[in-house]
Parts: sequence; structure tokens; C-alpha cells
Amino acid sequence: MKAAEEQSRLGNIDKAISEYKLHMREREQNKARPDWENPSFYLILIGDLELHRGNIDAALKNYLAADEAKVDAGLVCDRLRSAAKWYEDKGELAQAFALLNQHRTRDPLLFDPTLDRLAKRMTENEETVGKDVLKK
Repeated sequence: MKAAEEQSRLGNIDKAISEYKLHMREREQNKARPDWENPSFYLILIGDLELHRGNIDAALKNYLAADEAKVDAGLVCDRLRSAAKWYEDKGELAQAFALLNQHRTRDPLLFDPTLDRLAKRMTENEETVGKDVLKK
């Protein structure tokens, strides 16, 4: 894991991902690992690296794989919100809204405030576009 963290720190994303995958396989095969340990947790970190480099599809794939592997639901929800924020920062409000709305049942109390904020921003954008069209 230290190798993965070092590669990540150096910005070698592909190498860091490879190291995390190797560490995850090693932990899965370790018969002496504690019952509470879920090696699939590293899918979250891999997703974070993918999101950092702008590969949203790979990030979401890893986050959802972590969810299927029973990684803590709170961690997965937090990462889904991060992915929605990534879309929002790029001005892709509809994609951010759709992502959170698709997964809303996971944690409505967590997702609803962001969904409301995104809906307001999308409505404001539509109103601004409508006013601009009327001025022409």
C-alpha cells in the first residue's frame, strides 16, 4: 500500500492504481486478515484517482464495484457526491443531478440538499437563457 500511496503522491496514477490492485489482491488472499477488513475498500481509492484525472466513468465503475463488495455505504455515498460535484464543477448540472437522483434512495438525507441546490441552479440557468432569447 505504501508503494501505491507514493506513486499517487508522485502523480503516477496508472502505477498507483496498479499498486492498489496488487495490494487488494494480496489482502484478499491473506487468510490471516481480520474479519472486519474489506480489501475492496481500495476500489474507493482507485475511483478517487480516476476522478482526479477526470475519468468519471472509471471512477463511478470503481465506486459502484466497492458498493457491490459491501464497502461502507457512507463511503460510497460520499464518493457519489464527489462525482456529482465533479460534474457540477464542469458546468454539467444535468449530469450531476441525474447521478444523485439515480442513487437518491441510498441516502435521501445526504443527497436531497444537493439535488435541491442543483435543481435551483438548473432552473436559474433556464430562466437566464429564456431572458436572453427574449432580448434578441
